[in-house]
Amino acid sequence: MVVPQRFVGTVATRDLPGYADAVRPPRVTALGRIADLDVRARARIRRLVDRPVLAGAIGLLALAVSLPFTTGWVILGSSAAWIVLFVVDETLLVARTGLTPGHQMAGLVIRDRRTGGTPGTGRSLARAIVLGLTLYVPPLWPLLGISALLVRTTERGRSLHDLAGGTVVVADPTLDPEAQRQRAMRMRLGRAG
Repeated sequence: MVVPQRFVGTVATRDLPGYADAVRPPRVTALGRIADLDVRARARIRRLVDRPVLAGAIGLLALAVSLPFTTGWVILGSSAAWIVLFVVDETLLVARTGLTPGHQMAGLVIRDRRTGGTPGTGRSLARAIVLGLTLYVPPLWPLLGISALLVRTTERGRSLHDLAGGTVVVADPTLDPEAQRQRAMRMRLGRAG
């Protein structure tokens, strides 16, 4: 393990996965090691695992757009329905379990920044609304870049939807540090599952 000379803290066993991956020194809060942007993004892509309702909704949205008689209103309505379905699903998952299937595969959890517990319904809803709008409303896509910069460059590693919901995404503290490292590495390599 190589630790930068300018590092003045103590490296705890739970922090080792961040160093072992050689991505960058881990950012650690009282709630745990902050999740890296690349792992979070890949976990988001894996979001549909075990979510047949969302996968079915994507199929219906694609079908609605491809029909020859489709109007702009049909596209707009089906897109709005998708965002509502996504927000409801995301809110329920995060409020109940503190993670999504993608987060679980990556060894990540979503925590309330103040209490350290699973975010409540209100915080989860605020988080899901901002996430849904920035992911699925094209004029808001530049905010995804801002969000990525916040995760990558700030010490707390919180994106816009984390700021809106008062949450932080950290490595699952219930997992062994080596299991955390392996899950994160599998996610980076596209082998999670």
